[in-house]
Amino acid sequence: MNWIAYAIVLYGLAALQTTLAAVVEIRSVRPDLLLLAAAYYALAARPGDALLAGWLAGLVSDLCGMGLVQGNNVGVGALSFGLAAWVVVKARDLTFREHLGVYLMIVSGWSVLATTAATGWLAWRTGTWGGSDGLSAGSVAATAFWNALYCAFLAPYVHWLLRRFRWRLGLNPAPTYRSRG
Repeated sequence: MNWIAYAIVLYGLAALQTTLAAVVEIRSVRPDLLLLAAAYYALAARPGDALLAGWLAGLVSDLCGMGLVQGNNVGVGALSFGLAAWVVVKARDLTFREHLGVYLMIVSGWSVLATTAATGWLAWRTGTWGGSDGLSAGSVAATAFWNALYCAFLAPYVHWLLRRFRWRLGLNPAPTYRSRG
């Protein structure tokens, strides 16, 4: 894996996440561009590289967004992205890694996990969980669902772009098995 190319991808996506995401926001739902890249790397990179790439994308996501809003919250995204990358790495040999449908499922599940973890942690940390004016499990689930839907909407475009530049990013294609006949 080309780590310099990955750093450039993370830097570019972080810049887009902090500037452009506010423009395309729909009812306080923003796409998570770093999640889209981390999910692709979890499917395409070597196992050790995929885990580190997921964790780094989560750390960058923390530093760009929720992590610095309410104080000492850096690490929630890194932990959730790292765990999601670990799950993807363990399960990816059972799937067709290059297929768009697999990528859509990974992105949707990853988005639900990351959004639920970040929103739940922030609500618990600030004391706004429960009560008449606080967050409920239903509102966290609704936010996670809409974030996953928005990320799934953008996923085909990101998947196409990252597959197109796979060699520049240092990602080899997944092995394919063919029968002789």
